[in-house]
Amino acid sequence: MSRLHLFAVPLALALGLLAVAALAGAERQERFFPLLGFGFGPPPRAVPNTPCFTTNNLNGTCSSRRNCAGVTGGVPAGDCARGLGVCCVVSLSCGTTSSANFTYFTNPGYPGTYPGGGRCTITINKCAGVDQLRLDFLDLTLAQPDANGVCRSDFLSITGASFAYPRICGVNAGNHMYVDFPAGTNSVVLSVDTDSTVRFARVWNIRITQIEATNPSHAPPGCLQYYQDTTGSVTSFNYGTTAATTMGATPIGTREIANLDYMACVRPAAGYCSIEWSQLADDPYSFTVSGDTSVLDATTLGTAFAALSGITAATATQAAMLACDGDYVIIPSAIQNQVYTVGDRFCGNGFVTTTSVTKPFWLGVHTNNTESGFPPTILPDIANRGFSLTYRQLPCPIF
Repeated sequence: MSRLHLFAVPLALALGLLAVAALAGAERQERFFPLLGFGFGPPPRAVPNTPCFTTNNLNGTCSSRRNCAGVTGGVPAGDCARGLGVCCVVSLSCGTTSSANFTYFTNPGYPGTYPGGGRCTITINKCAGVDQLRLDFLDLTLAQPDANGVCRSDFLSITGASFAYPRICGVNAGNHMYVDFPAGTNSVVLSVDTDSTVRFARVWNIRITQIEATNPSHAPPGCLQYYQDTTGSVTSFNYGTTAATTMGATPIGTREIANLDYMACVRPAAGYCSIEWSQLADDPYSFTVSGDTSVLDATTLGTAFAALSGITAATATQAAMLACDGDYVIIPSAIQNQVYTVGDRFCGNGFVTTTSVTKPFWLGVHTNNTESGFPPTILPDIANRGFSLTYRQLPCPIF
């Protein structure tokens, strides 16, 4: 064997050992250095702080598991960002504060019921760029109002907002409300007051969403509710097909909540020029906002005969019987049967399909503080349910 061969064999052996060592080192580097965040491996990728959804349709914020653990009420509920982070869902109850994009405010022991007693509050601190909250009542069942529709035993209230928001009570699952932050204010307080002397199984789960001014879901000024589909339904707070009997009132109390004055708005879709409002065809109680609902039979309830509007009458007695002065809804520039109506107020125990061309589309709701009627001897309000009206946007005509 030549000297060249004698030298080549150990050299090849040494080079082979160096290659194996290099591969092992690279494997160790790939395994360990990225986890430590230094060395020659790639740095860990940041988890985007974006909205996410869990498999059971809860809203959360995508974050690292460590950051989620540091958020009060934060619970990891599935992966997000392709497994880089967790969908952090924030669920809180009484006496808490949250600045999360999404917060679920629940009664103590939820999903179990709550017997009541005292005040349960949550403070929401707004995030950067936010000037509005949307409250979705996933669950909200409190004691019914008294015979005049006043929420006395139980009620949800809001303080620190841009104007006086209504107190609501009763059954409101599926409804919603927008709340504006006043300029220079960073927090809003939601309170649920319950009376322990009234035996009732309360339950609530309110999803609180922070909304930026640039968000497409941002409600226009003055809109307590905001609907964004071309078709849907608008339901008054505590609407139901049965009379309110929880308080044991005589005469039968109203479900319709007193002292309301707000607008439910609908975002006009591109290519749609008007909106049509209708009573539910299969629910004769779906528009029972004034008068004595309990005395009407099936042949009258929910028909045009029981529908009233704010028309001008010749005498004071006729005006009291016909005009909508106490509890009513407002539809601007109202058209019925292709003719503009004399007024824009509608009440009574029936509703005629009505169209409006005023944009943005909106429905006004007004209730007073008594059910005794105007004057008290004429048309007292008894056993009113409120309303549930469907809407559909109508396409612009093609010429």
